[in-house]
Amino acid sequence: FSVTPTVNTQFRLASAATWTYLAGWSPAAATNARWRVTAAFDDATVKRGTTVTLRGSVGPVRSGTRVVVQRLSGTWTTVGTRAVSTKGTYAFAFTPSAAGTYTYRVRVETTPLNTAGATGNRVLTVS
Repeated sequence: FSVTPTVNTQFRLASAATWTYLAGWSPAAATNARWRVTAAFDDATVKRGTTVTLRGSVGPVRSGTRVVVQRLSGTWTTVGTRAVSTKGTYAFAFTPSAAGTYTYRVRVETTPLNTAGATGNRVLTVS
């Protein structure tokens, strides 16, 4: 069976007693939930020199959690960081200076309470 927890939790296996064996339990195994990260451009097709905003949310909500915005240029390069609001939202505004197609993603790194999470690729077209 497969389980995908949405909150941090602990699992243990248990077996029922039979005529031959006593009941048994495994030690508890802790697991951390993965950060849920969303992101979208207000407008994914813009003219050069126009301010663009990438907005999203992070869950579970923990005010002050840092999001990392990255752009793909051969490798993923960090272009900014933001702290999420008390509602778990963030916004990252920037002004592209050159025409082209750019790929971005937003990540939240592993913390003691959650495993790293990231959005899929978000494409911005600048003309």
